[in-house]
Amino acid sequence: TTVGHIHLAKSRAMEVAASRILRERQINENSSTHMGVIKSYRSSGATPVASTQQLSNQLDKDQNIASMNPNGLDNEPPSISTSPININFGIITSGSRMSRVPVNIINNFGHAVRVMRISVALKTVMEEGVLVNDIINETHKFDVRVDFIGKQVYHLSSTRGDDKESFQIGGDVVIPPHSILKHPITIRSMFNPSLEHIVLPRSYTGSIIIWATGDLNVTYLEWEQQLISHKSFGSEYITEVPFEAAILPGNFEISTDTVLFPSHFSMLSKEERARTKLRTNAKTPETFDRELEITNNFAVPVSVTQIQIADTGKDDDLCHKYFSTPLF
Repeated sequence: TTVGHIHLAKSRAMEVAASRILRERQINENSSTHMGVIKSYRSSGATPVASTQQLSNQLDKDQNIASMNPNGLDNEPPSISTSPININFGIITSGSRMSRVPVNIINNFGHAVRVMRISVALKTVMEEGVLVNDIINETHKFDVRVDFIGKQVYHLSSTRGDDKESFQIGGDVVIPPHSILKHPITIRSMFNPSLEHIVLPRSYTGSIIIWATGDLNVTYLEWEQQLISHKSFGSEYITEVPFEAAILPGNFEISTDTVLFPSHFSMLSKEERARTKLRTNAKTPETFDRELEITNNFAVPVSVTQIQIADTGKDDDLCHKYFSTPLF
């Protein structure tokens, strides 16, 4: 066999461990057996990390860390947690771009902890009349990923036919004792619709599972073996961030012809010049109005709450100078 195959065997064991944790924590207890790990991110963890004091100094210099008052934590058991404690991506349309939510990791222990693995588990909530096979065979894809701020992420090879993704983090995520690490990760979601198939409404739920350790000198493979061999190993260093999202098929359709503005009154069509002069008592207008035509292709009523004029750059106010939306 090869080292790669050994790692994949251990990854499958880790997925079993993740499923066990989900069941024990009673996440979606009525249907938790359908929750499965779709991707995982493992620490490089090949060598011991720098000292806690060095890490604290560097994080404090970068303003990425906030200290907590340990005196206010006397009644709380040591743990790691996150802020926010759960994520609601809201309604995602079939034409939406990705949504990003930054996450803080909080270390309530009196010693530093290192993040060893982050798993993404997903369950599809089925509407009445939708079969499990219909969802498995869907070509549409709701995707949730973890971005690590300031760190590269490397894709690991997988076995043929395995739809689970594995990644390695290029660097360590370490939180000093009684500290909040500001936004070391960002959870992002997006929906990739298939152009050949109809998109049906769907609700998705899942969890981000963060695994950590208080041993800064252990390698990832040593930590993984301990976790697989001992059922309760490191359970106090595990936290979970539930997430949810809803897919609403449809889009807004805007006619681009309705927002084409002439550079001069003479460039208007003869009919429009006549209508404009009639409205302005034969005076040449200084401004030109356009009515924006929007078609709602969603299956539900939609309310437009805001329309903004976007400039092309930070120091460029050309659009705001020449264009406006008076009704908003």
